Amino acid sequence: MKNRPTRRHPSRRTLMSGTVLSSLALAAGTTGTARAASAALPARTGRAATPESYTAIPVAPGGGPTPTDRVHVLRIGPRDAATVLVLVPGMFGAANDFRLMARDLVAAVPGLQVWAFDRREENLADRAGFGGSDPAGYYLDGHYRSQDPAASAFAAGWGLSLTLCDLRAIVLAARAGGTRRVVLGGHSWGATTALAYAAWDFAGRPGFRELAGLAVIDGGVLGAFDGTGTPVQDSPEEVRQRLAAIEGGAVFDMTLSRVGLGSRAESTQIWYQLAGWYARPGHRAGSDPGRRVG
Repeated sequence: MKNRPTRRHPSRRTLMSGTVLSSLALAAGTTGTARAASAALPARTGRAATPESYTAIPVAPGGGPTPTDRVHVLRIGPRDAATVLVLVPGMFGAANDFRLMARDLVAAVPGLQVWAFDRREENLADRAGFGGSDPAGYYLDGHYRSQDPAASAFAAGWGLSLTLCDLRAIVLAARAGGTRRVVLGGHSWGATTALAYAAWDFAGRPGFRELAGLAVIDGGVLGAFDGTGTPVQDSPEEVRQRLAAIEGGAVFDMTLSRVGLGSRAESTQIWYQLAGWYARPGHRAGSDPGRRVG
């Protein structure tokens, strides 16, 4: 039997970039651009530095501490771009999820800038531990600032309506008075948010009127429409139970705490973030990996 050549599968980063490129091409009414840009994705050497910034944008009061009445945007690409791609992260995600993909996209598509959206709840996260040499010790030994549900009743009002209003502030800023096109997209939960935005009624104006297109990646929950979706149950009875729990003070989602990564709402995210931190090229072995969160 002849030796077969090893098949190299595209990386998740390349697949996500290609999906978004196709959506951008459809929004622009062209396909040739997408083919050329997709072909350019693997070549990442010799690039000039891509302009990047992390900017706070004020939003409507949400009932929480004043510093939470803002959202942040990671902007990557030329400031004079004619098209802005606004991306919403998934359930456990944040703006930095899109940094590498955004660099690929702006290098492949002339005249494109990417804005990655950080929801207002990111203002509550304590990231101080990642500024030192031992983030595992900071988080797994419980030195970080954890949000107390009993003191966070304001979060009960941070639902879909407020999130979409915050996102609209980003979309309007990206449109720059209608001088730029905006494509809205996202990954997983963020893709579902983008679809909801397009269908939302903003005081008589549907969200899709402000968009040139949608770029959704792995959006939706399998079985959601018949009430069997996991990890989120969407049957009317489950929805009523969740709303009652929120009104009773259970303002933080504990849906995935049962996976064994800790008992706090933030435990799973801490493990994910630490895994990414220590997977970086050139990192040094840190603290005891057997420590437990919360």
